[in-house]
Amino acid sequence: MIKTIFHTPCGDIIENIDLETMRRYLIDEFNSYWSQGSGDGFIDYFVDNHKISTMMLGPNEEYGIYLHVIDYKSDEEWLSIYNKNLLEEVVETADEIYASVGLFLPLELAWQGVECFLIHGDLSKKINWSQPDIIPDGGNW
Repeated sequence: MIKTIFHTPCGDIIENIDLETMRRYLIDEFNSYWSQGSGDGFIDYFVDNHKISTMMLGPNEEYGIYLHVIDYKSDEEWLSIYNKNLLEEVVETADEIYASVGLFLPLELAWQGVECFLIHGDLSKKINWSQPDIIPDGGNW
């Protein structure tokens, strides 16, 4: 049995959030929703009550959303990559959390990644992903 748990910016927990609601939070209500609480969130993906992966969502009003996925099966971490030339420039994503500008995706593209994760618990093939070792000195993830 598959289960997702969305940890909201305000610290609430939503089990098995429906795609329409998540899309609304991610795109339609982006500025107001993600400016609440901690300003970030994450989704845990479970199969048969075993957590197999986590997707962290780091929004920035100017640049979009940065996705960071931890795959517990392979013990690997994956970062969304939108512009490799901007990995040394860092901006705040949530309350005093900083990430490289090149990691942030436009909202519609970020949505495709979140949607795939909610359905499959895996990385969307529509997004470029890389492991953290791609981040140069001066960058952050």
